[in-house]
Amino acid sequence: MDKSFLNIFIFLFCFFQTSISYSEIELPDLGNPSDIYMSKMDEPAVGRAYYREMLKKDQVVEDALLQEYIQHLGEKLSSKVQEGDYKFNYFLVPQSTINAFALPGGFVGIHLGLILNADTESQLASVLAHEISHVTQRHISRQIGNSVPNSIQGGLVLLGAIL
Repeated sequence: MDKSFLNIFIFLFCFFQTSISYSEIELPDLGNPSDIYMSKMDEPAVGRAYYREMLKKDQVVEDALLQEYIQHLGEKLSSKVQEGDYKFNYFLVPQSTINAFALPGGFVGIHLGLILNADTESQLASVLAHEISHVTQRHISRQIGNSVPNSIQGGLVLLGAIL
């Protein structure tokens, strides 16, 4: 009886010692795979370039009252984001469809159709929160990273078909 108790005690002691030592190990930050194609620092410039292009093509609604409303609502939501690396810019798109989209670097476009068809501010806020998550989770950078291997494979298949 004493020997089995001693074996259990030794086992538990060794088990807890290793779990404590593993918890103290700090792993290095290896970065994010999406950084290969677009770094977090590049995202605002890319988003700004898309936004400016939309402005040139009159694809942004310039209504000060609506703009102030959507920016205020978006900032209430994005102020809760733990990663303060993004300065969010919300803008309206003159489309009647119920849609919204996120550009890299914190640029979020909201179609007028979404505002016109939302029954409550909460419905609009939920869509904005969804788009904010696309930005903070860097989904655009990941999509670019995921599409590059496919475009390389597609190019090789096309090249093989030509030859």
